[in-house]
Amino acid sequence: MKTNTQKYHLVLALKFSFLCWILTCGLALLVSHFVSQSEQSRQQTEMLELIEEAVELYHSDGLESLVEVFELAENETWTKEEAQEHWQEEGWLMALYQKDVTIAGGDIGFERANTANPQLQTEIDEAAQHIFYQAQQINDGLYLHLWQRLDHDVVIAQDARKQFIVWLAIFCWLPPLLIFVYFRQMQGNTITKLSQQLSLVAKAPELHRTVAKSDDPQLLQLCSVINTMLDEITKLHHNIKTMSVGVAHDLKTPLTRVANRLQSMSQDIDDPVQLAVHLEKACEELEKIISTFNNLIRLNSIESGKYQQGFKQIDLSTLLLDLTDSFAPVFEDAEKTLSVSILPNISCYGDADLLAQLVCNLLENALEYTNPRASVWIRLQSHSSGVLLQIGDNGPGIATSDQAHIFERFYRADTSRSSSGNGLGLSIVKAICDIHEARIYLLEGQPGAVFNIEVPTH
Repeated sequence: MKTNTQKYHLVLALKFSFLCWILTCGLALLVSHFVSQSEQSRQQTEMLELIEEAVELYHSDGLESLVEVFELAENETWTKEEAQEHWQEEGWLMALYQKDVTIAGGDIGFERANTANPQLQTEIDEAAQHIFYQAQQINDGLYLHLWQRLDHDVVIAQDARKQFIVWLAIFCWLPPLLIFVYFRQMQGNTITKLSQQLSLVAKAPELHRTVAKSDDPQLLQLCSVINTMLDEITKLHHNIKTMSVGVAHDLKTPLTRVANRLQSMSQDIDDPVQLAVHLEKACEELEKIISTFNNLIRLNSIESGKYQQGFKQIDLSTLLLDLTDSFAPVFEDAEKTLSVSILPNISCYGDADLLAQLVCNLLENALEYTNPRASVWIRLQSHSSGVLLQIGDNGPGIATSDQAHIFERFYRADTSRSSSGNGLGLSIVKAICDIHEARIYLLEGQPGAVFNIEVPTH
């Protein structure tokens, strides 16, 4: 595994270095070409200006002024040897022709262009040297030709640039390779440490978390996401463990009672009255077991989000009035008071059955856990964030130490679990709120249990 990783990093480093080499050499060649063309263009421009100056002087002051521009005496001509010597020493030659007869200057056999084109420019390659050439027709039969070698300083600069490009091509790949290898090594060490940390997490996910000692924001973000995921997994594991223990506790007691009733039935098989009592009690315990499983299935169904497909606009005021009317006789029989304050024409977006289940669970909790002659109320009104539904009572309330856990599955403040219920009622309420993107919270500093539910209208 380590060999494969090293091979992968080496191949990646070579590819990166080759790319840097191509880009660097290409950029160097482009800049060198641009500078060379700029220098040659400058020399050609100066050459044209010299020709134009000579022609203007000829037209204004005559032939003598023209040849003085080139520091020649009038009618001074060079032999081929003199012209060759002048070319070698000065790097330029001029020739003034009168009907193909040299009347000033001279040449060493360079080709002459068609002088009918007064602005003709060309380059002649002589011994790997560039020669600039300009021909100008002054008047009928009089022609001026000028040859000029590329400036010596320009030639030296070009040679230096060529050598620089050669050395650059040889060594420019090395720095990016070393830099890339260094940073890949640093990153590899960080990833190795991260892998070691994850190995510890795998052994004890509740005790260990990842820590990245790096300035790389992506790596830091990765560690943050991994830690968040581990927190969620730990929480899920805890919930599963709690649920398993809760199911075991909630099933153990009724199943034990059913077993006891069956044993009693076998003993009282000849007593129809006792047999009927045992059978009735066994059925009650079995109904508790079925209720637990039904609530678990319903809770899972709610959390899956499938109910959201049937969401629509609901008249929440009418829904709550119908529910409170059905609960009124139940509260009356329990000698408890149910106060209703519901503003009309308040609607929200959601599932009517789930919202009815939410209200029923909270009212049933108030019925079960409040003292005799307690007061229970339900209120509905508009709110800045949508709709505010409040269901509360003046009962004993919920202990501060238990308030953070009331929405957990199978959690009951009564640790002995002798009270009725399976600890899923408020979990279902919380799941219904979550699927409606509603916020539910327990008001603090109240004499009883007062729940506020903020439901968005859209």
